[in-house]
Amino acid sequence: MGDVTASAPASVLIRDSGGTATVGVSGPLRDGATIDLTWDRPVSSVTSADPSVQVLGTGSALRLRVTPGTPAATHRAVVALG
Repeated sequence: MGDVTASAPASVLIRDSGGTATVGVSGPLRDGATIDLTWDRPVSSVTSADPSVQVLGTGSALRLRVTPGTPAATHRAVVALG
């Protein structure tokens, strides 16, 4: 699926559905610090994302910044693979 890295402790779930994938990120920290996530897989675009998910980049890798507001909540983005 490609390597995934995160700038802070996080649970990451990626569901590949052929031409799209759903990326879910949940952080255990209660301090509200952002989590920068990089998925080393070609992504052509982000088709939808929760308000807490900022898209930092697409192309040869997906880069997201998640700003948690609720501890243990899952923040999602749906991406077009390519």
